[in-house]
Amino acid sequence: MTFRYASVKSDCYWHIRAPAGRRIQFQVRNLDTNCMEGCDWAGFEINTGNLDLAGMLICCSSVTGSTFTSLGNIVTIKGTSKFNNANMVINYRVV
Repeated sequence: MTFRYASVKSDCYWHIRAPAGRRIQFQVRNLDTNCMEGCDWAGFEINTGNLDLAGMLICCSSVTGSTFTSLGNIVTIKGTSKFNNANMVINYRVV
């Protein structure tokens, strides 16, 4: 998942779906963004459960190696970039 420098804010969405009754387990393998509180310049919002609520916002490499499991069969990832590049690599599997 990669964003390139943009002069205006840009968003991109990815949806990972497992079969009904299954969940998704994923690990952040690499994260390359500007690490700052609030992730104002670039980051990724990962929603692992209730899609009516905001997900976890990440932009710091301290999450690299962390493993997460969805509450249901869908994970939604929103990438946001404004005046910066953002790169994230994840591995995922159905559990």
